[in-house]
Amino acid sequence: MFRRQFHLKRVPKLYCHGIKQLDLVSSIPTTDLLVKLNFIHQPRSGLFNYLPMGLGVLDKLKGVIDESMTRANFDKVQLGLLSLLESWRTTGRYNNPELYKVRGAGGTKDDYVLLATAEEDMTQLIKLFAFASPKEYPVLVYQINDKFRDELRPRGGLLRGKEFVMKDGYSFDIDEPLAMKSYKTVTEAYHRIFKALKTPYVVADADTGDIGGSLSHEWHYLHPTGGDTVFTCTNCGNVSNVEKTLSYAEVTEESAKTTEVGVKYFITKDDKTLVCVYYSLQRQLQESFVALEVPDIDLSNRLSQEEILAIFSDKDQLIDKRIVRLMDARLNHRSPLPDFPVPFISRSLISTLFDVPLVSAEEGEICAVCDEGTLQPAKAIEIGHTFYLGDKYSSSLGLTIDSKSVQMGCYGIGLLRIVAALGEIHRDGKGLRWPRVTAPWDATLIDIRKNVGGDHYSENHDVVQLCKQLESNGIDYRLDDRSKYRLGSKVHHSNLVGIPLVIILGKRFPQYVEIETRYTTSMEHWKHLYEHQHTFHWEVEQDGDGNVHKHTVALEGAIQVIEALLEDM
Repeated sequence: MFRRQFHLKRVPKLYCHGIKQLDLVSSIPTTDLLVKLNFIHQPRSGLFNYLPMGLGVLDKLKGVIDESMTRANFDKVQLGLLSLLESWRTTGRYNNPELYKVRGAGGTKDDYVLLATAEEDMTQLIKLFAFASPKEYPVLVYQINDKFRDELRPRGGLLRGKEFVMKDGYSFDIDEPLAMKSYKTVTEAYHRIFKALKTPYVVADADTGDIGGSLSHEWHYLHPTGGDTVFTCTNCGNVSNVEKTLSYAEVTEESAKTTEVGVKYFITKDDKTLVCVYYSLQRQLQESFVALEVPDIDLSNRLSQEEILAIFSDKDQLIDKRIVRLMDARLNHRSPLPDFPVPFISRSLISTLFDVPLVSAEEGEICAVCDEGTLQPAKAIEIGHTFYLGDKYSSSLGLTIDSKSVQMGCYGIGLLRIVAALGEIHRDGKGLRWPRVTAPWDATLIDIRKNVGGDHYSENHDVVQLCKQLESNGIDYRLDDRSKYRLGSKVHHSNLVGIPLVIILGKRFPQYVEIETRYTTSMEHWKHLYEHQHTFHWEVEQDGDGNVHKHTVALEGAIQVIEALLEDM
């Protein structure tokens, strides 16, 4: 019978290799710190290689996602990274300038796309299997793999590179109500994932953007370094991003008279209605807000302002045309409007809507959802996005059931964005601080006794026995037995890379072990066990701020104490 041989898990060769001392750790940008600490290697801006510790963080994160998606009855697949270009032409996404297009050997034109998202390929895959019975739905699939974006100016380190790791999931349903049920299932799965990471997050109403569809939510960590802005209402608690936050402002007579008013012209898809949008030039116009008032507006046309107005310049051609004027809520009848572009049109063909929110919200303005609370902005880091797509892709690619287009949803999580965000949010002056669920490992083991280590660790050695106990109880450890470093440097290195616990085997080992904590949360489940401290011969030490940072415990109770401490991390 095969007997698995036990192997000690040691810190990797690249663990803090070449690091003597990092001064002013708090001033080093997070991605640069991950590079310096050998989590990742960056050969060029926007490109990253993952070293053992960085890969460990990614693998832990993948495990959290896999567990929740499996619980939601999603099947995991793995698509190739090359996508046939023809599908992207069919759905109208071929002209996206951020797509990497690849020419086949001996070809004279582009044949493939390096996957940025997989709506086209997943739709074609499900179509291939020809699920014919409504009872076979929903079909729920996801993958975790590399994606590519030809970013002109990569920025934010891991937050926005040319190559990135993404979880993208897709749901296929026979009608909209069932599709919304799948959307809810994924929402619940996402809550499980982000709660497991023990980092506060928010869910914001969002615009569907280039992906398309009619419903969308963004998942964010709030942090001052974030590149996005979300608004929260002080009354109803609604959270939305800039492209989705409707707001009103108190307008005085004086402010209305002095506002510099601009106008932008749009046209409807049938070319019969001119839409004139008036707004303050000191504010950012949101075209998606215009579409809420005029649903058949054509936001995708390439006509210039002059070309749009030219359609309405012929007096003899105006008989079947009309004009809609939209006035932003910051304007009123005293605001100095630009000259009307079509002076000879009959007033009966002109409709004017006042008090319409058309520009990006600002702090302190009134929430348009409840009309009572004020809006408070916060910087945020987007880590996930969910979309209800409807039949945007299934209709163009011919995925149907009973002659009706299948209803779809797509759901993304940016793994590298989470790694960067967790590193940024939890770091301190000592270095990184990973939540246990994403840390490269749970505990660093340091044996400071003389004449131990290397070949001295026989199978029956007390250190080996402790390591076996840790492993059998699901505690992921690494033994730091590097001979050229002293205890202080080894503890410093473990703190730098953010390992939750350091277990020190000192002069009192094997009777006692010392445990130093790195990552802390507001949870203190370990204190319930500490009520029985005498059972474990358990002593604690506090730092200068009164926080417990060191535990000394008898070896026979060490595993229980370590498990209790990790539960809070």
